[in-house]
Amino acid sequence: DNTYMWNLIAMAGADVVADRHVGILASAVAAYDRAMAEERRAEMVGQSNHVGTIGKRDEFDVVIESTRSIESYYGTKVLYNFRTQSGDLLIWWCTGTRLRAKDNTPIRIKGTVKKHGTFRDENQTQLNRVTLVG
Repeated sequence: DNTYMWNLIAMAGADVVADRHVGILASAVAAYDRAMAEERRAEMVGQSNHVGTIGKRDEFDVVIESTRSIESYYGTKVLYNFRTQSGDLLIWWCTGTRLRAKDNTPIRIKGTVKKHGTFRDENQTQLNRVTLVG
């Protein structure tokens, strides 16, 4: 990753960029977005609390922080990371119908609290059967 960043900085400071390096320069936008998302996540670590009661269905006002598709022998699973206004992390593993909402847009979801856990020193609440409300 350090070599990549060094190359990116070198290309950004160059007066002329060779055709073969245009891809590195174009990746700057994605690299910046990734760095900002990681910075926001680092700020939130320690602020997340478990929410809801295990087994109870409830509504939550959240934004979609990120989605990640994971391919396996059994098909594609999508991991949704939601964040409440108070900084609580909610996750949902989806194998069927996906939410039709954009990242960082406020939405209201309804889901059943499956379990409370911790991942990378951050408390998270795992949901099942998530649907959009309204």
